[in-house]
Amino acid sequence: MSELYNNISMLSPCGKKMCHVGKRKANWYVKRGLAKRLSSQTIQLLFEPKALGHHDDAAYYLQPMPNRCVVCGTSNNLSRHHIVPHCYRMFFPEELKCHSWYDILPLCRPCHDEYELIALGKKKLLAEQYQAPLDLYSCNDLYELVSVIKKSHTIVNHWDNLPSAKFVEMFTYIEDFLGREPTDDDIRAYAKLARNIKFENLGIPKHGEAVVSKFEVSDFEPFIKAWRSHFLDTMKPRFLPNGWNVAGAPQKEKI
Repeated sequence: MSELYNNISMLSPCGKKMCHVGKRKANWYVKRGLAKRLSSQTIQLLFEPKALGHHDDAAYYLQPMPNRCVVCGTSNNLSRHHIVPHCYRMFFPEELKCHSWYDILPLCRPCHDEYELIALGKKKLLAEQYQAPLDLYSCNDLYELVSVIKKSHTIVNHWDNLPSAKFVEMFTYIEDFLGREPTDDDIRAYAKLARNIKFENLGIPKHGEAVVSKFEVSDFEPFIKAWRSHFLDTMKPRFLPNGWNVAGAPQKEKI
């Protein structure tokens, strides 16, 4: 079984449940003296956060997430699937990018690969609609891999000077890419790759940027919902988390 979610509860100093985190992230808070461990499945922050995470949001965000594929139900060979492809979301406004957790769901590798082929058909339609030809970055994980290498390099070489929030942000990105919590060896291995890459020569994704650049403010929500509907209609998932739907669950603040 490949476990994506450790479902460790994080509490505020006053005892309010804020969110769930993985083992490695929980250990990071504890080792840095930023939290104390109340049990194997609960930590409590020792500092006052800027916000209460998902405490005031819909119950969706505070429920434990099952470690199973939302399509077929298997618990084997799981990975995190981004409902809205990264090649588009990376060009979203920051306030939308930071609320992307709702649109990350566990899929087994066979179901993930099956949907990626189906999704390519939708991307081709968007390419025609927005006159934005598909490119290499739109069809695989190359750009995300480069981002993982850069973030790993930063973690390894600037660990002591990294603000806590920045570390968590970069660590979570690497975790999403791998579909599991990265080990120290993972991060060191990716960091070593940085010496062989000239980032300035890699260019940037053209298709996703071209599509999103033509959006009005009012276009983002329908675009996100369209991808949610596409996933539901084509894969017919039978094991979605309670409350997951096309409309989305409301949320206010993050940690």
